[in-house]
Amino acid sequence: MRIPNSHHYGRPWRIHELVGDFRLEDVWRLPTPGGPDDFARLVQMAAALDPTGRSPGVVSALFRIRWKLGELFGWDGP
Repeated sequence: MRIPNSHHYGRPWRIHELVGDFRLEDVWRLPTPGGPDDFARLVQMAAALDPTGRSPGVVSALFRIRWKLGELFGWDGP
């Protein structure tokens, strides 16, 4: 769900000090499990996602195409 940019700028996050010239495009609220102290859990869940595994055929195909393009054009290097 898209939310106002003020929800991002109103937070006391260190990122505001580090990237002052960063242009915020939009802010989204993610339906994540737990609360603010469960960030590690969210990261583990995101890392475990396999978009080619149980996703519908079209989704799997789009990810495979993107990864092949990334390989060909060198988009995904370190």
